[in-house]
This record gives sequence, structure tokens and C-alpha cells, in this order.
Amino acid sequence: MATVQVESPFSFKFRMGLRGYHHYQHTENWKPFRGQRVYLQRELDNEADRFAVTGSVISWERYATVGLVPHELSRDIWQALQ
Repeated sequence: MATVQVESPFSFKFRMGLRGYHHYQHTENWKPFRGQRVYLQRELDNEADRFAVTGSVISWERYATVGLVPHELSRDIWQALQ
């Protein structure tokens, strides 16, 4: 479970797990740690889930996707990121 911090015109924090990590194993041997900052971004081209939100970390000076926000939360977070 990670603490997610969203920075937009506003900022908030909450604890949440990401799903689909097995699809993003290419991410430079990413290991989650307590207090890690995970950046959320709307995934506009996801045909399977129109409210998909990715979770990314900075790895080797670039954003690397490490999972997706759970479906039960993604719609509310997707709208908050507009």
C-alpha cells in the first residue's frame, strides 16, 4: 500500500494500493517504499477503462508507470485531476 500525493492546483494525500503491477514489471526494478511519492495521471487512450488513472514514479529522471488506480476509485480521482 502506497501513500499517494496528488499535486494539481490543489494537493492531497491518501493510502492506496495500485493494481496491474505485473503489466509494468519493465520499470527498472522498482521497489515501493514507505513515503514514496506516486504521481497520478489520467490515461486518456485506455479503451478498456475510460476513467483509467496511472500511478508513476520518477525512475532514472523520467516518469515510469508502475500501476493503475483501482477501478473503484479511478472515476473520482480521474475527475479530480481535470
